[in-house]
Amino acid sequence: MRQDSDSQPPSRARVWTVTTASLLGAALAELLHLPAGALLEGMLVALSEEFDAEAVRQLRRVALGALGGAVAVVGGCVLLAWAWSALGGVDLLTTYFATSPGGADTVLAIALGTHASLSLVLAVQVGRMLLVFFVVPSLFRRLSPGR
Repeated sequence: MRQDSDSQPPSRARVWTVTTASLLGAALAELLHLPAGALLEGMLVALSEEFDAEAVRQLRRVALGALGGAVAVVGGCVLLAWAWSALGGVDLLTTYFATSPGGADTVLAIALGTHASLSLVLAVQVGRMLLVFFVVPSLFRRLSPGR
Protein backbone atom coordinates (compact mmCIF):
# COMPACT_ATOMS: atom_id res chain seq x y z
CA MET A 1 0.00 0.00 0.00
CA ARG A 2 1.24 3.42 -0.86
CA GLN A 3 2.45 5.65 1.96
CA ASP A 4 4.11 9.00 1.75
CA SER A 5 6.35 10.02 4.63
CA ASP A 6 3.77 12.49 5.97
CA SER A 7 0.64 10.42 5.28
CA GLN A 8 -1.39 8.39 7.73
CA PRO A 9 -1.12 4.60 7.86
CA PRO A 10 -3.92 2.73 6.09
CA SER A 11 -7.14 2.33 8.01
CA ARG A 12 -8.16 -1.03 9.46
CA ALA A 13 -11.03 -1.18 6.99
CA ARG A 14 -8.62 -0.79 4.07
CA VAL A 15 -6.29 -3.48 5.44
CA TRP A 16 -9.21 -5.86 5.94
CA THR A 17 -10.52 -5.14 2.44
CA VAL A 18 -7.16 -5.88 0.83
CA THR A 19 -6.68 -9.01 2.96
CA THR A 20 -10.17 -10.31 2.19
CA ALA A 21 -9.78 -9.62 -1.54
CA SER A 22 -6.44 -11.44 -1.54
CA LEU A 23 -7.83 -14.48 0.28
CA LEU A 24 -10.95 -14.68 -1.90
CA GLY A 25 -8.84 -14.25 -5.04
CA ALA A 26 -6.46 -16.97 -3.90
CA ALA A 27 -9.37 -19.33 -3.24
CA LEU A 28 -10.86 -18.57 -6.66
CA ALA A 29 -7.49 -19.11 -8.33
CA GLU A 30 -7.21 -22.47 -6.57
CA LEU A 31 -10.69 -23.48 -7.73
CA LEU A 32 -9.82 -22.51 -11.30
CA HIS A 33 -6.50 -24.40 -11.07
CA LEU A 34 -4.46 -21.35 -12.04
CA PRO A 35 -0.71 -21.86 -11.64
CA ALA A 36 0.57 -19.59 -8.85
CA GLY A 37 -2.88 -18.02 -8.63
CA ALA A 38 -2.51 -17.00 -5.01
CA LEU A 39 0.71 -15.18 -5.82
CA LEU A 40 -0.88 -13.49 -8.82
CA GLU A 41 -3.88 -12.30 -6.84
CA GLY A 42 -1.72 -10.84 -4.09
CA MET A 43 0.44 -9.05 -6.65
CA LEU A 44 -2.61 -7.63 -8.44
CA VAL A 45 -4.11 -6.34 -5.22
CA ALA A 46 -0.81 -4.78 -4.17
CA LEU A 47 -0.34 -3.17 -7.58
CA SER A 48 -3.89 -1.86 -7.68
CA GLU A 49 -3.11 0.15 -4.56
CA GLU A 50 -0.42 2.05 -6.48
CA PHE A 51 -2.57 3.24 -9.40
CA ASP A 52 -4.45 6.49 -9.46
CA ALA A 53 -6.79 7.65 -12.25
CA GLU A 54 -3.99 9.26 -14.30
CA ALA A 55 -1.83 6.14 -14.11
CA VAL A 56 -4.74 4.02 -15.31
CA ARG A 57 -5.32 6.36 -18.27
CA GLN A 58 -1.65 6.18 -19.24
CA LEU A 59 -1.62 2.42 -18.81
CA ARG A 60 -4.69 2.06 -21.02
CA ARG A 61 -3.06 4.10 -23.78
CA VAL A 62 0.20 2.14 -23.63
CA ALA A 63 -1.52 -1.22 -23.18
CA LEU A 64 -3.66 -0.76 -26.29
CA GLY A 65 -0.56 -0.01 -28.36
CA ALA A 66 1.29 -2.99 -26.89
CA LEU A 67 -1.68 -5.27 -27.49
CA GLY A 68 -1.94 -4.05 -31.08
CA GLY A 69 1.76 -4.66 -31.63
CA ALA A 70 1.56 -8.15 -30.14
CA VAL A 71 -1.43 -9.04 -32.31
CA ALA A 72 0.41 -7.72 -35.38
CA VAL A 73 3.54 -9.78 -34.62
CA VAL A 74 1.59 -12.98 -33.98
CA GLY A 75 -0.59 -12.35 -37.04
CA GLY A 76 2.51 -11.83 -39.18
CA CYS A 77 3.98 -15.08 -37.88
CA VAL A 78 0.75 -16.92 -38.69
CA LEU A 79 0.76 -15.53 -42.24
CA LEU A 80 4.43 -16.40 -42.70
CA ALA A 81 3.82 -19.92 -41.35
CA TRP A 82 0.80 -20.37 -43.60
CA ALA A 83 2.74 -19.24 -46.69
CA TRP A 84 5.70 -21.48 -45.81
CA SER A 85 3.39 -24.43 -45.24
CA ALA A 86 1.53 -23.88 -48.50
CA LEU A 87 4.64 -23.35 -50.61
CA GLY A 88 7.07 -25.67 -48.84
CA GLY A 89 4.90 -28.65 -48.07
CA VAL A 90 5.68 -28.54 -44.34
CA ASP A 91 2.82 -29.00 -41.90
CA LEU A 92 1.31 -25.78 -40.59
CA LEU A 93 1.92 -26.56 -36.93
CA THR A 94 5.66 -27.00 -37.48
CA THR A 95 5.94 -23.81 -39.51
CA TYR A 96 3.97 -21.87 -36.91
CA PHE A 97 6.23 -23.03 -34.07
CA ALA A 98 9.29 -22.31 -36.20
CA THR A 99 8.21 -18.74 -36.91
CA SER A 100 6.52 -17.91 -33.61
CA PRO A 101 8.04 -15.20 -31.43
CA GLY A 102 9.14 -15.82 -27.90
CA GLY A 103 11.56 -18.02 -26.06
CA ALA A 104 12.95 -20.92 -28.06
CA ASP A 105 12.82 -23.21 -25.01
CA THR A 106 9.09 -22.62 -24.56
CA VAL A 107 8.36 -23.05 -28.25
CA LEU A 108 10.37 -26.29 -28.33
CA ALA A 109 8.57 -27.66 -25.27
CA ILE A 110 5.18 -26.97 -26.85
CA ALA A 111 6.32 -28.37 -30.19
CA LEU A 112 7.48 -31.54 -28.45
CA GLY A 113 4.04 -32.00 -26.94
CA THR A 114 2.32 -31.62 -30.30
CA HIS A 115 4.67 -33.87 -32.32
CA ALA A 116 5.82 -31.08 -34.62
CA SER A 117 9.18 -31.45 -36.37
CA LEU A 118 11.61 -30.48 -33.61
CA SER A 119 14.66 -30.31 -35.87
CA LEU A 120 13.04 -27.73 -38.14
CA VAL A 121 11.62 -25.71 -35.25
CA LEU A 122 15.00 -25.72 -33.47
CA ALA A 123 16.92 -24.75 -36.61
CA VAL A 124 14.70 -21.76 -37.32
CA GLN A 125 14.60 -20.61 -33.70
CA VAL A 126 18.40 -20.82 -33.36
CA GLY A 127 18.77 -19.02 -36.69
CA ARG A 128 16.49 -16.28 -35.40
CA MET A 129 18.57 -15.89 -32.25
CA LEU A 130 21.81 -15.76 -34.22
CA LEU A 131 20.31 -13.12 -36.48
CA VAL A 132 19.33 -11.02 -33.49
CA PHE A 133 22.73 -11.43 -31.81
CA PHE A 134 24.98 -10.82 -34.81
CA VAL A 135 23.15 -8.95 -37.56
CA VAL A 136 20.80 -6.58 -35.77
CA PRO A 137 23.45 -4.74 -33.69
CA SER A 138 25.52 -3.88 -36.76
CA LEU A 139 22.37 -2.83 -38.60
CA PHE A 140 21.41 -0.51 -35.74
CA ARG A 141 24.93 0.93 -35.61
CA ARG A 142 24.70 1.79 -39.31
CA LEU A 143 21.23 3.30 -38.95
CA SER A 144 21.98 5.37 -35.85
CA PRO A 145 22.84 9.03 -36.48
CA GLY A 146 26.33 10.22 -35.66
CA ARG A 147 28.14 7.06 -36.73
